[in-house]
Amino acid sequence: MYGGDRNMNLLIVAPTFFPDQDVGIFRMTTLADFLLGKGEHVTVIRSARNRVFSEKIPYQNLGKVTEIQVADPEQFYQSCNIYKDVILAHCRDNPVDVILYTCAPYYAMKIAYEIKKQNQIPYIVDIRDFWLKNNEESILTCILQNMIYPLKYYLQKRCFKGASRIVVVSKNMKERYHSFYGTYIDKFQIIYNGYDDQRMSQPVWQDQGLKEKVDGFDGIRIGICGTLCQYSVIYTKLLLETITHINTSHKKVKLFHMGKEDSRLTGILKANQYGREIYEYLGYLPSELCLLTLQKMDMNIIINIRNQGLGTKVFDYIQADRPVIYVGKKHTELADFINRNICTTRKELEEAIRNPETNDFQGGQYTRSLQNKRYYSLIKGIRESENVT
Repeated sequence: MYGGDRNMNLLIVAPTFFPDQDVGIFRMTTLADFLLGKGEHVTVIRSARNRVFSEKIPYQNLGKVTEIQVADPEQFYQSCNIYKDVILAHCRDNPVDVILYTCAPYYAMKIAYEIKKQNQIPYIVDIRDFWLKNNEESILTCILQNMIYPLKYYLQKRCFKGASRIVVVSKNMKERYHSFYGTYIDKFQIIYNGYDDQRMSQPVWQDQGLKEKVDGFDGIRIGICGTLCQYSVIYTKLLLETITHINTSHKKVKLFHMGKEDSRLTGILKANQYGREIYEYLGYLPSELCLLTLQKMDMNIIINIRNQGLGTKVFDYIQADRPVIYVGKKHTELADFINRNICTTRKELEEAIRNPETNDFQGGQYTRSLQNKRYYSLIKGIRESENVT
């Protein structure tokens, strides 16, 4: 056994990582920052798009990370082979106690087992979303997914067989995996997402023009982060129709949208001649500025139709500490988590906007630092039980 008092050498394989502009970066970025703060040695293998030092780092310890960039063509088999070669080369030349693979993309499903067969280094696979998607998608996507389902099932089962732990982000996700891979259910562990309390934020408005847009509106302000139509075109239309109805018959209401531009949403706005009286696009905002904007809202909205998973947006909303309104399919895991202001019809949504209830999230347990503390304990347990000289 390795001595429990020496620092660990950890390898994180995360194709998207800070400072990439993707919501998926924060899980591994904050974990790396946390581990570095504990004195552990952390190497990150990531796609060669941005360097971690390309801008001011808003994390206390992240500057100490060792970074290896990979020329990632983003073609599944080709990318798998490239990452596999880089990982094996690193492990030959450097001590590694545990490898942590993040999904998505899902390169780990193919390469993690193959790499362990060569070097016997224990690994964790971290899954934010399902790879075996054969429902809750468009008809065309379902057809394509069903065609490749057997191969994906085989690769994922093989990956799970070799894994020391399989980390998922919600209770319902674990239960669904149980129905597919009951043999390996003891390997599954839930570590939630959370709001980013490790990021060193600026508690002031840095964009005076943005502040004036938000503060200059004297009606009901509704915030939303991310794309809308990606989650549901039907419920996006319902949201805009309801806001328009309230705006013309009761009180001024405006939706303030932060995140990636949405071409389908642009089409809906033009087709229905919705103007700035109900909708304002604020752009893709830095995390600190996005949080300040969410805190300025009277309420924040989530659109959802998926049965399992909580996503990451709800945790940012918890940090903003404003009422959260859910628009979408009822009795999903996210709807049960939010619990109040659950809306499927225009009548329900109108009532929630005019009289939003306060949600009871017990938000203190959903910080990134607390979830990373749990991750750290998991990693140390694997190192102590499985690493041998």
